[in-house]
Amino acid sequence: EDPILVPNRNFGSMAWIYPPLQAKVEPREDDIMISVPAKSGTTWTMNIVYQLRTGGNPDFEDIYQELHWVEYKDRPDQSDEELTERWKALPKDVHRGFKTHSGPASPFFTFRERTMTRRNISW
Repeated sequence: EDPILVPNRNFGSMAWIYPPLQAKVEPREDDIMISVPAKSGTTWTMNIVYQLRTGGNPDFEDIYQELHWVEYKDRPDQSDEELTERWKALPKDVHRGFKTHSGPASPFFTFRERTMTRRNISW
């Protein structure tokens, strides 16, 4: 299946979205999957996850270098293997983070529901 060409002004040109790429991720027990509907605060949520994961480290260039969009290809000719190898090479001592707009019904991931309340969030 070919990537889907999606206009996206945030990337300066076109983005290549390839949903079957999700199935090629080899999940780790401690992976973090950020799954929220499009245009509902995904990048904000990614920044919160990054800050919680790193203890508040503000030194990063681009959130998409830290937390990866699992359906996104950087260019149309990018191989699936290039991305999956990049994800496999991420350090094992840090929770990997991924973004998706696929909901909990996605056949590609097992979702565990987590609920945050004021009582279990530290400031």
